[in-house]
Amino acid sequence: MTDHGNNEESKSADSKGYLESLSHQDVGIFLNALDLQPGLDNKAGPEYKIIIEERSINGKTFQALARSTDELRKLGINNPFHIDKIQSAIEEINIDMDNIKILTRKHTIIDYIEQNYSHNKDDKKLYTIFKEMLNNESNGNYFFDGLNIGLVPNAFIIFLSIFLLPTTFVNNISLARNKLSSAHIKKFCGILKQKNIVNNSNKKLKVLNLSSNSIRHGGIFHLAKLLDFKYSAVFSELIALNLSKNKIGNKGCSYLAEALINNDKLEMLDLSNQDDTFQSSQGMNEIAVEGIVSISSTLKINQTLKYLDLSYNRIELEGSKWLSNSLLANNSLKVLKLFYCHCSMEGVSHFGKVLKENNNIQYLDLRGNGVSKKDNLFLELTLMHSSNNYITLPVPKRHALYLVLLKFCNEGVEDIFIYIIRFLRIERVFLLCA
Repeated sequence: MTDHGNNEESKSADSKGYLESLSHQDVGIFLNALDLQPGLDNKAGPEYKIIIEERSINGKTFQALARSTDELRKLGINNPFHIDKIQSAIEEINIDMDNIKILTRKHTIIDYIEQNYSHNKDDKKLYTIFKEMLNNESNGNYFFDGLNIGLVPNAFIIFLSIFLLPTTFVNNISLARNKLSSAHIKKFCGILKQKNIVNNSNKKLKVLNLSSNSIRHGGIFHLAKLLDFKYSAVFSELIALNLSKNKIGNKGCSYLAEALINNDKLEMLDLSNQDDTFQSSQGMNEIAVEGIVSISSTLKINQTLKYLDLSYNRIELEGSKWLSNSLLANNSLKVLKLFYCHCSMEGVSHFGKVLKENNNIQYLDLRGNGVSKKDNLFLELTLMHSSNNYITLPVPKRHALYLVLLKFCNEGVEDIFIYIIRFLRIERVFLLCA
């Protein structure tokens, strides 16, 4: 891809096919080079190398297998840290983000997308959104959901190039389900910082949805640097960030927590995993007690965040104690979602004090944590707050109301239950049982 006006050449960000070309011996060497130290099962890189060579698994086969955690376990790779490192390495080995160059001329970008995306029906939607973005046709709201721009040749480069054009107005960007890795996010953040978009009135990004990619803690590290106003003002207008289902882990959660200490703008943060990932041991974001301790410490200081979704992470009893304690010192959070977080009845009971003393919480979702309507704890907590005009909606009615209100909801990641509060003119929603 060439920008003729500046004689710039941009390398493709798509797969180089490096891993696919490896023999089974080379795959073994590749695994050994990852320096996977022995875990509780005493297995490490050298053992995995032997397994690969004994079964003659070449690069192409291993690349396909490694996309599935279950398939890696069938090979005898059970250590979750090893699995994460292997999958992360495979996702990035074929991506060259270091040497790409951004196209700076609008006519060059137009020529490229006309030649490469307008004739292929699979890329037609991508072509349409690129054109809308170039012409500022959607009031700065662009939704690339599920278009896999991390895989489509040069699509990520084109996205960055259009994004950075001085004339492109940006308000709400959704890149959910786009096969983006930490390498893509590192490049995205690096360019935003380098180009100093802060002074461009068209680049006031308010909503960023990165859900269901594979950003991991490596990508979060770079994103967090831009969220920390102590180091950068790039995201000075960002109020909503969706990082659900991104394998960020405790380390990624800690990076975000540290950044939010110095961020007085972000209001909505989604770190959930959603229900279809609950079968894994810690969920796709793999946030457990260590990550919850970090975010809890931040909530005692940050007084801007209003919405936090941690659903389907493994908070457990210890995490419940930390989180509930932090909410006693927090005056900003209005919506907290802890759906299926393994809190247990004892863990849920710690939020009773929160509901009693923190009147800012409008919606607390503790469903799926071991409490049912038959439990005394449910009755106790519900009765305790009957004077505060709470409502507990039965599942069928809640779902019906959701469908009705969804038709009138066009505000991206804002939670539907905020509309329930307004629609029913009540003060709070308290959901404890399924």
